[in-house]
Amino acid sequence: MGGGKFERHVPYFVVLEAFQASGGCALCDLELDSMRHYFESVLYESVNDPKLRADLRKSHGYCHRHAHQLRSFNDALAVAILCRDQISQFLSSPEEPHGWSLGALFHHHPAPSDTPVRCPACVAQAATRARHVDVLLDSLHSDPEMRTTFKASPGLCVPHFHAVLAAPNLAVDVRRQVVNVIAGKFTALLAELEELCAKYDYQRLAEKPGGEADSWIRAVEMTVGRKDVF
Repeated sequence: MGGGKFERHVPYFVVLEAFQASGGCALCDLELDSMRHYFESVLYESVNDPKLRADLRKSHGYCHRHAHQLRSFNDALAVAILCRDQISQFLSSPEEPHGWSLGALFHHHPAPSDTPVRCPACVAQAATRARHVDVLLDSLHSDPEMRTTFKASPGLCVPHFHAVLAAPNLAVDVRRQVVNVIAGKFTALLAELEELCAKYDYQRLAEKPGGEADSWIRAVEMTVGRKDVF
């Protein structure tokens, strides 16, 4: 992230528009959209792709979260083809734990060689996350419009906040920006939660709900991320 004129490109506008439009964590929205495109590609173009099928056999299928996302597309034939591989693999050695442990939630699957193999969708999602975080950090460092948009947005959920802080290209000034903005957002959210709780007091039950009415819903999403992201 050096000096000079900041180059605006398609990924920049994707991230910028997400922060302008999101009612919560824009990085969650971006990941959900990216994974929707990922599964659409799998279902409509890659079900019979030898590499995808081989990767899924190595990982013993998708993790719990991504398997249910796949099912939500209601493509019976495609899901049947992919699951047929997994069931056949399971039946070949049903008593062997190779990646079938529910306790691990299939996030990291030990292959027979004991080499950890990740769910292919998790790999794709991790790459998407890193790409969006990188664009955000580069833009916050160099672009005033992104800084203004980020400050005006609802901010980041806690998991994405920590993902940003863990980014290898995080500059000191950008870190300070992000921490200050997110601390301000969560301070405001806490105040809304306090107001919501206070209005449950019998002396205030007659008061009409204000903007804090849905703060409990937003609090869940902002503390753990959007459903099906983490």
